Amino acid sequence: MPKAPRTSPQKVRSTVRSRAALDLRAQGFSYSDIADRLGIGRSTAHRYVTQELAYLAQECREDAEQIRTLELQRLDTLYVVAVGAALDGDLAGVDRCIKIAERRAKLLGLDQAQRVEHSGQVTWVDLVRVATNDIDNDQTPSA
Repeated sequence: MPKAPRTSPQKVRSTVRSRAALDLRAQGFSYSDIADRLGIGRSTAHRYVTQELAYLAQECREDAEQIRTLELQRLDTLYVVAVGAALDGDLAGVDRCIKIAERRAKLLGLDQAQRVEHSGQVTWVDLVRVATNDIDNDQTPSA
C-alpha cells in the first residue's frame, strides 16, 4: 500500500491529533486520559506523543546545527583578520587568534571531557599509587 502524501486529509488529521495529544500531555494528562479525550487507544496516544516529541527534538537539532554553522563562519572571518595582525607581530592579534581557536574547538566539541567506563572498585591506595607514578614519570625538565 503506497504512503499517503504529506498533505493528504488523513495525514493532516493525524498530525492535528498528535499535536493535541502532546498538548494534553504537557498539561499533565495521563495517556489513558488523552486516549479518552481524543477517542483513540492508549498505545496510540503514547505513540502520538512520542512521535511529536521526536519530531520537535529533530527540529531543535537542525536549528542548533544551522546556528553552529553560522557561528563557525563568523569565527573564520574574524580569524582571517586576527591572523593578519598576529603575523605582523601584534601580540593582541596572537591572543585573539588563540581565543577564536578556543571558541571553535568548544563549538565543535573538541575539548569535551571523555567518558571513561570503570568496573570494579578503586581504593585510596590505588589512587595514591597512580598519582605517585604520574609524578615519578613526569618528564618535565628541572631548572
